[in-house]
Amino acid sequence: MDMRYNKFMKRVITALMLFLVFVFVNGIEVRAEDIKKKETKVEKNSKKFFKKKEKEAIEIEDFYALGTPHKIKDLPEGMIKAFGESCIQFYCRTNKATTIMSKSFSKGEGYNGRHPDNMIKAMAYFELFYMGQLRKNKKALVKYKKYLDEKKQTSAAKSPFHIRRAENKIRSLIGTNKGRKAMRKALGMTIELDPATAIKRFWALGELLALGKPKPNKIHKDMKARTKIMKRYAAVLGKMQKKLEEEKEEREKKEKKL
Repeated sequence: MDMRYNKFMKRVITALMLFLVFVFVNGIEVRAEDIKKKETKVEKNSKKFFKKKEKEAIEIEDFYALGTPHKIKDLPEGMIKAFGESCIQFYCRTNKATTIMSKSFSKGEGYNGRHPDNMIKAMAYFELFYMGQLRKNKKALVKYKKYLDEKKQTSAAKSPFHIRRAENKIRSLIGTNKGRKAMRKALGMTIELDPATAIKRFWALGELLALGKPKPNKIHKDMKARTKIMKRYAAVLGKMQKKLEEEKEEREKKEKKL
């Protein structure tokens, strides 16, 4: 009886062990398949994420239009007062100009209606901010200028790796300069005008607008609705005009190359 029982138990134990081994092996295979699927999914997502967008080539005209980094000392009295007595260094003033400019541009329509000088003075601060950016990226400007001079002699097809970082900074500056150009154009100033004069003109116009006090007028609901519609149309037309101007610039650049 004992021998039969022992044999039976041995068979049970063997069967259990085989069953456990089977489950373990299959479990590994299932997990391996899951891991493989996850890895494939991650790989696909990473490829999408790290897929590099082809960057636009830097036009030489845009680079030279950036201007020369220098300290602007001749500033309007009102602007100097806004910076405070302790903020004398140009670095401090460009930092404060950036903060004041950001706050001014974030103000709502109602505030700008009550304070028409706000946006115009913000444009003056933007000029100072831009010059601060030029000075901050002075090394990148010098490096890229040197690269352009060398490129004329070697006529390399692609820019070397150590220049690409400088190129990214140049692209950012070109974008900022285009914004500066648009602001100046809105008030009849060219990009060639020196920054100190542009700042004085922006500031003088801002001071002039600050003298006037807006009178509260009762506006009918229908007029408010029409105003909103007109603003929407104006925004769409503005975008279309900007697009046409950009396309015109592209055509002119291509014609120059031919």
